[in-house]
Amino acid sequence: MKSAKFKDSPLGPIPQDWEVKRLGDLFDFAAAGDLQDNCSSKMPTHENIYPIYSNTVPQKGLYGYTSRPRFKKGCMTITGRGTLGHAEYRDSDFDAIIRLIVMQPHKEVDARFFAAYVNTYSPFPVSVSSIPQLTVPQVQETIAPCPPLPEQRRIAEALGAVDKLIDSLDAQIEKKRRIAQGLAHDLLGMRDGKNEPIRRLPGFKGGWRRVPFSQAFTMLNNNTYSRDFMCAPREGTVMNIHYGDVLIKFACVLDLGVDEVPCLKNGVRPNKDFIQDGDIVIADTAEDETVGRVVEIQGVGESQCVSGLHTVLCRPMTNAFASGFLGYYMNSQSYHDQLMPLITGSKVSALSRSSLAKTELVIPPTIAEQQAIAEVLAAADSEIAGLEAKKRKYEQIKSGMMQDLLTGKVRVNEECGMRNAE
Repeated sequence: MKSAKFKDSPLGPIPQDWEVKRLGDLFDFAAAGDLQDNCSSKMPTHENIYPIYSNTVPQKGLYGYTSRPRFKKGCMTITGRGTLGHAEYRDSDFDAIIRLIVMQPHKEVDARFFAAYVNTYSPFPVSVSSIPQLTVPQVQETIAPCPPLPEQRRIAEALGAVDKLIDSLDAQIEKKRRIAQGLAHDLLGMRDGKNEPIRRLPGFKGGWRRVPFSQAFTMLNNNTYSRDFMCAPREGTVMNIHYGDVLIKFACVLDLGVDEVPCLKNGVRPNKDFIQDGDIVIADTAEDETVGRVVEIQGVGESQCVSGLHTVLCRPMTNAFASGFLGYYMNSQSYHDQLMPLITGSKVSALSRSSLAKTELVIPPTIAEQQAIAEVLAAADSEIAGLEAKKRKYEQIKSGMMQDLLTGKVRVNEECGMRNAE
């Protein structure tokens, strides 16, 4: 098979049969319009079957549905505000609103290739205005590599095959999360007016106990160090549980011997209340109703760890709780519903220590039942974690493929096989 030859270009070396072109010479441009209120809905209906996309990234910018799409399938869109320069290929007729740039490809262009290039190399100039934005002229003047159309298609199809695997894993992860949420709701939620759960694991009987928070825990000291005082995991000697990580990063049960936990920078003085196995850390501040999220700490061993900014460190007063149970129970809807009327603040939601003390725990009467519940929920979490690890592996594979295919370093032949360029 003949080796590829390279030539110099403004973008660096590219294959000799590739060109460098302005995006303005490859696409016709249009700006998103206003929402067509008279023919749109948030959910699909019998008439409103075409997606409406806005200037956001989650769910590919899906805003709602319309019966009057203004753009044809095969287009590419780019975000002009917020997360600047994110590209999406649109595989059906659609409508676009709110600062979304729409690019309709010319005949010699496969928009899938250029969407992948934009998301890999972020080729657009950085805005210096007070409100960062990306304009149509800026996108039009941006240059990109342009392989022959058949190769554009083969590259897009190769990357699309990996995307399908990733999308399939996303669907599996979402399904498993719904199952896990349902399990937690049934195993930890209480029947109305009764001291027993909605669903009981086989072999367990007896009413559940109500324990006031103030009789279950001792509240200890936390520090108030911001991220500026923290470093990457293992770069310091004292781990630090920051409220932001409690809210969005850590699972219900945090194993310090396994999980990655940021540290305080060397020289930063920690508070004296070091965390022990079985302690819980509560995030007392959030931008929404996730305030009150909890992590239970396990696997401390010889490590040193402290509770950080906007957290409440609580230590069980007795050995009445099975390992892992509190992490799942205190993140359950059953417990969190108690916190809702206690939240203060308008722009930022907050919980005080005195408010937490007003809540109560409703728990199984035996350690054995607590342990059984924790094990069921941990098994569900483990399945999800395995799928997420598999997804990360495919994302790494895709990242490597994009670096190779979008530069011509690796070529895709007519039989959709890959070969290294020389």
